[in-house]
Amino acid sequence: MAGGKAKKEKAKAQQHMPYQGGISFHKSKGQHILKNPLLVDSIVQKSGVKPTDVVLEIGPGTGNLTKKLLEVAKKVIAVEIDPRMVLELQRRFQGTPHSNRLTVIQGDVLKTDLPYFDICVANIPYQISSPLTFKLLNHQPVFRAAIIMFQREFAMRLVAQPGDKLYCRLTVNTQLHARVFHLLKVGRNNFRPPPKVDSSVVRIEPRRPRIEVKQKEWEGFLRICFNRKNKTLGSIFRQKSVISLLEKNYRTVRALQIGQEDSLKETDTKMDFASFGDDQGMEMDDEGADDDEMEVEDGEPDEVQSEFKDKVLGVLKEGDFEEKSNFFAFESNGTIAWTLHLDYKCNLGTAPVRGGHGKVYLIADNRILVIKYGSIVAFEAEAEVFFGPRPGEPAEAEIIGLSVSTSGSTVYINVKNRGLFAYHSHGSLLWSVGPVLYQFGYRQGCRKNITDCYFDSPPVLDQCEDSIYISNTEGELYCLSIRSRYFRWIQDFSSLDKNFTTTPGNNGHLYVTVPTKTLVLALDVFSGNVLWQRSIGPLSKVDSAPIVDSNGWISIGSLDGFLYSFSPNGVLKKFSRMNAENSMIQVGPFLDCSGFAVYSSQIEMEGKASHTSGEYTLVSAIRPKGALFTMLVPATGSIYWSERYPGHVSPLFSESDLSHFVMNEETVLAFLAASKIGTPLQCRTIGQKLASSCSQERTKLVSIYTGNERAILLFLFFESALMLVLIGLVRFCCTFWAKKKLKDQGLGSFLDKRCSLQLKKKALDKTITELEQKAVEETAMNSEVFEKLGDTVRERECIERKLSTSYSLGRDRTGSQPKPMLPVHQMGRRKSYSFEDAKQKKVTMLHTLTDTSSGESSTEEETSMLEDMVSSTEAKAQTPVVHLDTSSSE
Repeated sequence: MAGGKAKKEKAKAQQHMPYQGGISFHKSKGQHILKNPLLVDSIVQKSGVKPTDVVLEIGPGTGNLTKKLLEVAKKVIAVEIDPRMVLELQRRFQGTPHSNRLTVIQGDVLKTDLPYFDICVANIPYQISSPLTFKLLNHQPVFRAAIIMFQREFAMRLVAQPGDKLYCRLTVNTQLHARVFHLLKVGRNNFRPPPKVDSSVVRIEPRRPRIEVKQKEWEGFLRICFNRKNKTLGSIFRQKSVISLLEKNYRTVRALQIGQEDSLKETDTKMDFASFGDDQGMEMDDEGADDDEMEVEDGEPDEVQSEFKDKVLGVLKEGDFEEKSNFFAFESNGTIAWTLHLDYKCNLGTAPVRGGHGKVYLIADNRILVIKYGSIVAFEAEAEVFFGPRPGEPAEAEIIGLSVSTSGSTVYINVKNRGLFAYHSHGSLLWSVGPVLYQFGYRQGCRKNITDCYFDSPPVLDQCEDSIYISNTEGELYCLSIRSRYFRWIQDFSSLDKNFTTTPGNNGHLYVTVPTKTLVLALDVFSGNVLWQRSIGPLSKVDSAPIVDSNGWISIGSLDGFLYSFSPNGVLKKFSRMNAENSMIQVGPFLDCSGFAVYSSQIEMEGKASHTSGEYTLVSAIRPKGALFTMLVPATGSIYWSERYPGHVSPLFSESDLSHFVMNEETVLAFLAASKIGTPLQCRTIGQKLASSCSQERTKLVSIYTGNERAILLFLFFESALMLVLIGLVRFCCTFWAKKKLKDQGLGSFLDKRCSLQLKKKALDKTITELEQKAVEETAMNSEVFEKLGDTVRERECIERKLSTSYSLGRDRTGSQPKPMLPVHQMGRRKSYSFEDAKQKKVTMLHTLTDTSSGESSTEEETSMLEDMVSSTEAKAQTPVVHLDTSSSE
């Protein structure tokens, strides 16, 4: 029993938390009392209560907020449902100067007729948020404003804007009758007892005059519109079920109008707009519905339904709610240059890419469209499918991103789970590559996971290096050549994070930004090695990337209110034109037309706060108060232009066609850069900007072997000698193969003839030697011996000439002939010679040769006479010594 009683008392204590004076708060009734006096003061200050105002407070509780309101207001009317809290209020303010200005009404605020009041300030139970809001909006007379504490999610729905995920029927109904502003966020620890959710304070200002609508029809219309939030109004009102419902209600209304005109207002309960949607299970995702069954076909057999369908389509056309997409081209001053209707839904997450003169590429419905444009008068813009299925065919593959070369000649497309494709601008495929490549027997890419690995980033081009950079789902960065499908290098950044962005420096550097780690890394484009790494402030998006100016400086904005700029060597400069503690930079910056300066936007925030949780820094703010746009040169720090918004720059948008569009901060900054506002720098073309940045590229490092110097010298000597031998061999071969005899006879006959001539020459040399010995040994002069000797010498000379000319292995040697022992002289020349034999006898002979003009044969007439014979007693030599003397005989 004791244990059971203890458990019961413990459970009761959890439901009711005691308060000073013995009052316990009931969480089930939404009783959460504000205990932070600073927060109470802030709410009263932001409510803008005047001394003449009558304030309505709903759920005053113990009177913490009531006390502050009584100090600034003329009168406070408090509505409280809990009698204990009513007694506490009366006891707390009884006998005080404020007692006569406080009126307490006990009862349910939803069932109580509210008196007149100027402003409502309330910390209400969250379970009555929606009905209380519409009760206040329907209150007459209209009050000035209501400052109410709501659950944060409910408050965000009230202030949501078209396009936000929280934009819903509650948003439309509330903003139809009032303007809603978010004032401040309130943490759960500011209450006693603390709720399970955070809260927000919202200011609601009713519109004057009030917009009157038929509430039930309006509610049914909103249910249809928000039944499928991912569909356009044009596609929603083309569904069979919607048209059938509209037709049914239309017939009901027509029947009631014909039968009983005066009772039309009483038949609202028969209209089943309100029953459409949740009760019929129509809340479904796009993937869960069969669009073919939901669409109304042209050949509908029901003629009445076809007529009603035509009426609905006509209303949609008049209201410009047809299912279409328009592509707008703007001038730099904000005026629309031309508009093009597209049959596909554009991918808003990917910006259009300029593809050379007169071309723009964009992603729409997982297709690549190319828009060709020219002169507004002479040429009308037109769009065609460049990549993907043709019109009417379903798109199966998802396109992640695309890039176009500077000249526009090549388009690079990344398709999910398929790879990177390079197409010529005419549409022909150049090459394709996937994240895994087998080269030289090794696997490159997706080293950790090959199953679910694919390229997940748009291709990024480095125009100076002719390189492409792309990353995969495993955190690997690839460098490819623009002209081939092979990887230059692969760098793994998965140790930092798998999500990062790449920015080419076009100066020999590649910059990698890791938003989750707030890091910027500079890589060498030749090797992929990290040159330096720097930390930056927290970023607003996971795809945040810096820009690179023509000086080689990179710049990126941070939520801490600073613009971070780094030199090519990693030197940091931080810029801030406002107090960084109350400002942030969420987008940009953007390059100006010269390429040297950047445009940045610094937003002044109300209630900015930041705290660190582990490795992450969380930054939050209430709402923006203003913006400061600045144009500066990061390399020098020079500021050329600065302007606040709203300010003198506001007419640029309000007086142009931009006023018809909802623009975010990034769009505004892009138009400022395009308008060239405030820039004294000369604009340059894309080619001039690339030439300026590419000129800063450092020379590629070449690895040179600097080992053993002696070995290098020997190698160079051997290489030089080998080159000389090769040169000589090539020259010999060229001369040898150019011989006429060789061409006429063939190589075999040529070598046989040369060999026979060499043998014959040797035989003649032997014969000459024998004849000379014989002539020396004989004492008497024998003319036959000398005649035979002369014939033999001439025959040997003829053979030598053939061997040195026609049958030589090298170049013909026609200019230098060997000097014969008995040379043949021209006709009319006289030749004398003398020699000594072994007996020291000197013989001198005189002869005359008569030569004809024939090729190799001649007629020789020789007359020899013994002139003198001299004997010598001393032997001077063992071999004969011949003395030649030539003289002319005329």
